[in-house]
Amino acid sequence: CLMPGAEVAPVKPRGYEHPSRSYELAWRGTVLGRIFELHPSLVEGRAALLDLNLAVLRGLGPRPVRYQPLRRHPASAFDLSVVAGRRELAGNIEKQLAAHAGANLVSIRFLRRYWGPPLPEGKQSLSYRLTVCAAGHTLSAEELTAIRQRIIDGMRATGYQLRL
Repeated sequence: CLMPGAEVAPVKPRGYEHPSRSYELAWRGTVLGRIFELHPSLVEGRAALLDLNLAVLRGLGPRPVRYQPLRRHPASAFDLSVVAGRRELAGNIEKQLAAHAGANLVSIRFLRRYWGPPLPEGKQSLSYRLTVCAAGHTLSAEELTAIRQRIIDGMRATGYQLRL
């Protein structure tokens, strides 16, 4: 709610941060801080911290609210599961799905992550729900199938497998 569309990306950890659980937090293209777990040698169990520069956040100001008319036509949703490397970021895959979906994409939501049989070692399945809608008409079954297939073909072209 505070920073819609904020992005996190892995970064090199500092000495007091967990070796593989350190991330940089950015919003509107500006780095605002870090989110990380403390190094296991410093605490029993797990402890996470958010280091956020509120002065920079305040300087970015509120995002102007833009009027969006209510949709006059129903939206359609479908789920896709992408098989990716175990260390790949769900946000990066989400961006690629959105790029292949095109202008009719209303929303994309991460649903779940799975690894284990029958997936090969080092692989994970990331599932998303994509909602699409046309501005001037109700999407036909053929149009919806074409959008879905365009996403599948685009993801396969970039080297991903999909669980269908």
